[in-house]
Amino acid sequence: MPLTTAQVHLYAATTVDYQLALGAAAVAGIPAANVSGDFYQAWQEIASGNFLVIAVGGAANDALYFNACGWSNPAGQAGGTTPFFTSASPTAALPGANYYENAGGADRIQTGEIAAALAYYAVNGQFLTGYSTYPPAAAPESLCSGSPTVACPCSATPPSGTITFAQAEGYWVAGGGPAAEAATAAAITGAESSFQPGAIQPSQPYITTGWGLWQITPGDSEPQFGEDYQMLDPFNNAEAAVAKYEGANNTFQPRTTYNDGAYLQFLPPNPPPPAQVSDPGQYVPIGSGPAGTHNTSQPGKTGNG
Repeated sequence: MPLTTAQVHLYAATTVDYQLALGAAAVAGIPAANVSGDFYQAWQEIASGNFLVIAVGGAANDALYFNACGWSNPAGQAGGTTPFFTSASPTAALPGANYYENAGGADRIQTGEIAAALAYYAVNGQFLTGYSTYPPAAAPESLCSGSPTVACPCSATPPSGTITFAQAEGYWVAGGGPAAEAATAAAITGAESSFQPGAIQPSQPYITTGWGLWQITPGDSEPQFGEDYQMLDPFNNAEAAVAKYEGANNTFQPRTTYNDGAYLQFLPPNPPPPAQVSDPGQYVPIGSGPAGTHNTSQPGKTGNG
């Protein structure tokens, strides 16, 4: 069975390769949020075995295989070597801890073709019609190029789509939740909103409509952190979720998806550590607010005022 889009991440170490990675993700239907230019984060994800990480471009591939630049990493390992290996390609399964896919081509055109082919295959189990072949990946070299952190060359568009498990954990911790419960809290978002910060529960009256990652119900139940559409900002939503957790004597007991065990299918055996997150603002809504909603949608807006 192919991987879900949440399980596939693309990593790039240059701005050009980041743009190619975004294009490959778009072809495969993988959210742009799953594309990163953070070497430290990519190391964590590969070491965990919980993700298929596709290294887009020679700089990313060289860094993950040799780290000739000596960039900071979670293992504190010196430059010149890493614990990582390239996996067999293409694959639609998790390759296991310490394995990643190489999408570094001889030039940027080939890199884009390889990345798109591997990303599409990972989430579909087959190639895009008419594109069953792609250029060979270049072998990693012990070269220092690129940067350990590359900012997204994104247009200033409002956030949308899904987030990763590690990001859900990160929002929980950033919202004041205990790190020891981050994995359970993140798994609950999988069960309640499919990791979609913009999710609005459909076909319900206002009093029982859930909003955002943790489906805060009703939308004005924790007004100190925002109401309704403001709950589609994962930062606000996490703060409200933590408040409800604390209000239940530091338990998840009020949540049906916790009590019936639905969250367990989203809980990986070895959860990744919480990701570092920032406030992205309100996500683009998935659905619309019911009658009685107090405000209007303002995608990209931060804060609760």
